[in-house]
Amino acid sequence: DLSFMQEDLPILLDESQSGLGRVKKIVQDLKDFSHVDQAERHPANLNSGMESTLNVVWNELKHKVELVRELADIPDVECVPAQINQVFSNLIDNAIKYRDPARPLSITVTGDQHGQWVKYDVADTGLGIAEEFQPKVWQLFHRLDPNGSVSGEGLGLTLVQRLLDRLRGQITLKSTPGEGSCFTVELPAGPSSGATKT
Repeated sequence: DLSFMQEDLPILLDESQSGLGRVKKIVQDLKDFSHVDQAERHPANLNSGMESTLNVVWNELKHKVELVRELADIPDVECVPAQINQVFSNLIDNAIKYRDPARPLSITVTGDQHGQWVKYDVADTGLGIAEEFQPKVWQLFHRLDPNGSVSGEGLGLTLVQRLLDRLRGQITLKSTPGEGSCFTVELPAGPSSGATKT
């Protein structure tokens, strides 16, 4: 029945385009993942990159997300600036994806130096993650919302962890369901910081 096919054609085309978009995103994410170890590190100021990332988010989501930033004077860090930008972009994107529809979303970013370490907290008032699921967020292709109501392919936090491993840093998570999550990123301060680890 050609009339039946004509009615369904726009839906089928839309689903095909959506599926193609997801495949392209997976391929790009996997390319980023495979190139983590190839970029050269050099000293860079994380605060400037963080401000740039937050400004992009603010311009896109004005009046929908409250952004709070408390960034102390932080020494340069040996890093790949584009990769660090991706780390924080992924963390903020994750907070936006898993917002709690019952209340306004607030994202608070704090940064400071602790001995020989530069530490950033990215905290949100989102849905939160139950303790038994927290170790799984770093797994490749693991999604907190497998039924698909939140877009994504489960590569973002895996890539974040891989990038920080490459930069001799680390990331940890504290989360309470119904209250929100806090991701803590730690990176070694540059040799000019003159600090000793405490």
